[in-house]
Amino acid sequence: MLKLHKCELCGQRFKPTKNGRLQIIKKTSIGKDECWVCQECAPIVREKLKEINLKI
Repeated sequence: MLKLHKCELCGQRFKPTKNGRLQIIKKTSIGKDECWVCQECAPIVREKLKEINLKI
């Protein structure tokens, strides 16, 4: 059975092999937290990450 990922922003489910998806890994003191973003929401997240990096 193929595991489907769920977009954290819009809730859309997609295959893990789909092009354009984005995996975000946040390291925590307990381990790591993973979230997935679909092809449609990935450009929005990339822009927000660029803005955050420019402010640092």
